[in-house]
Amino acid sequence: MLLLLVIATQQLIAQTTSEWIFAEDNHNKPTVEFEYNPIQKNIGVNFEFYSLKQLKYLPNIDSIMELVKNDLQYLSDSLKEDAITRKLEYALYNKPNRIRIINHTEQPTAYIVQNKELKQLKIDADTLMIKLSVFNEDSIGFTNYNKVKTKIAYLKPVYIKFYLRNLKDILDLKSGLVSVCLNDIKAKNETILSTKRSKDISYYGNDIFKNEAFEKDVYRSWSIKKKASKELVPTIGFGMQNANGAWLASFNFGARLTSTSEYTGTTYWNLTLDNYYNFYTDANNNFIKDRYSFINLLMFQKEEKQDQKGFQTQGSFGLGYLINRTGNLFDKGTFKMSFPSLTNGWLSITPEIFYRDFFKNTTLSIKLSINYE
Repeated sequence: MLLLLVIATQQLIAQTTSEWIFAEDNHNKPTVEFEYNPIQKNIGVNFEFYSLKQLKYLPNIDSIMELVKNDLQYLSDSLKEDAITRKLEYALYNKPNRIRIINHTEQPTAYIVQNKELKQLKIDADTLMIKLSVFNEDSIGFTNYNKVKTKIAYLKPVYIKFYLRNLKDILDLKSGLVSVCLNDIKAKNETILSTKRSKDISYYGNDIFKNEAFEKDVYRSWSIKKKASKELVPTIGFGMQNANGAWLASFNFGARLTSTSEYTGTTYWNLTLDNYYNFYTDANNNFIKDRYSFINLLMFQKEEKQDQKGFQTQGSFGLGYLINRTGNLFDKGTFKMSFPSLTNGWLSITPEIFYRDFFKNTTLSIKLSINYE
């Protein structure tokens, strides 16, 4: 009997824990966040998406809010008007819907003395978090079942968080206010949703949102971050510069590896063959074309600032080595280094140094180039 009791208890604990595995382990940090505060007195709302494309697959939010409010009425005795900060999680990814309340009793308490009475203060807001699982158009995979290849779509998390003076305040939330916020998100990002390379867009901002549905103006903020990705593309470029007293035309081709991360931004690695051409006439008035080929590795990070026109600084560093030559403008064993440049679209202005024997016979140069990818 004791053994059966232990097994049953372990199964119950495992079942209770597993109900929240999706909510806790599948979060993976949202890439899209929008906040509206306040949408009603003492109520602010925050939306977190795995991808903006999930907006097209969201269920009817007004119906979900009515379902949440109806279910929370059965918990009215647990939602006390006291100084304890609570977090209520409502998960709709399974039926019946799951509710979990976390009481933050470990947080410090604060008091005031008013009218000769000691009163405890609530120093943090309560949180109501609704967890949805919504299709994401990008999350398409394949599975083999009975040797048949089938296309499948994966569900990704969406979180709607309410910050309230007390959890009971959600019962008084006016119908339709959450939908007003979602419609604003859809309208604000309509162009992003229709952009094929939306995963490369990253921006932040805030402003005041005015809508007749709200009692007063709402503070609106948003954060759309780049998702981690890698991409390999061919590159080609043309340039002109002065080096060793001669004007050189250049042509390069190779490959670029683009690595995008939420934390480090976008880093580019270029491996190219840089060919420099020196055109001139000799003493007999013969046309001469000398070619100097460098194998070059370039790393740079480009910060694309919104609403900024003209040239932007681009952090970069490159190192190249002369592998072939048909003239004597550069000695054997020549290296070249490139440094941070100014860019405007495909156009860039880059300082370069040509050197040999540990920076002996150093030549400074400024390169004007146009690069395609």
